[in-house]
Amino acid sequence: MRNGPGGIGYTFETYIGKKEDTFFVPDYKGIEIKTIRISKNTKYIHLLSITPDGDYLFPIKRVLSELGYSDSTNPEWKRFYVSVNAKTYKSIGNNKRIKLFVNYSEEKVELFYFKGDEKQDIGVSWSFEILKERIAFKLSNLALVTAYTKNIKGTEYFNYNSIAFYKLKEFTTFLKLIENGLIEITFKIRTFKEGPKKGKMRDGGTDFSIEYENLELLFTKIDMETI
Repeated sequence: MRNGPGGIGYTFETYIGKKEDTFFVPDYKGIEIKTIRISKNTKYIHLLSITPDGDYLFPIKRVLSELGYSDSTNPEWKRFYVSVNAKTYKSIGNNKRIKLFVNYSEEKVELFYFKGDEKQDIGVSWSFEILKERIAFKLSNLALVTAYTKNIKGTEYFNYNSIAFYKLKEFTTFLKLIENGLIEITFKIRTFKEGPKKGKMRDGGTDFSIEYENLELLFTKIDMETI
């Protein structure tokens, strides 16, 4: 029903009667639905998007100002489309390397960068309080739907073949997975290239993701035969 990366989820949710929305609520009767293609290229599962709530009123603008790099089509425009974790440094050019840090004493997950050997704190972070609240609300119950895909004359078709259900583990588990680099955060900050907002910032979300093979480190799979 739609081509592109979001087609598999949009098609499935349409068939179960869910209308497309951008609300921060579980997809269906308290259950968050994730859909993945059965493919050797399947790697990451997007968990949820949470905007940082650090020291500045507009943290995404702060990220773009401090860390953004020139857009390939217009050097005057900035973009920041980067995945970062707490285990390895990510080079973003201009002699800058970024990394996450789980700060237990101040109860927040911080984003910082090094320029050369000098650490720079840009005041962008996610408080434990906000993370715990949003994750528990959105991900307490998860359904993972898998599908085979086929492309016919430019249209992608899906054969949904399995579903599994999961319960979210403790919040401390979520933090440990970030600390160990197994949950990463992707910034999707770009610039509108046309229309009335041309040249202005376009925030595509700040996504928390985990590799498919590590899903059961964050969730407990429910044995449906025992229910």
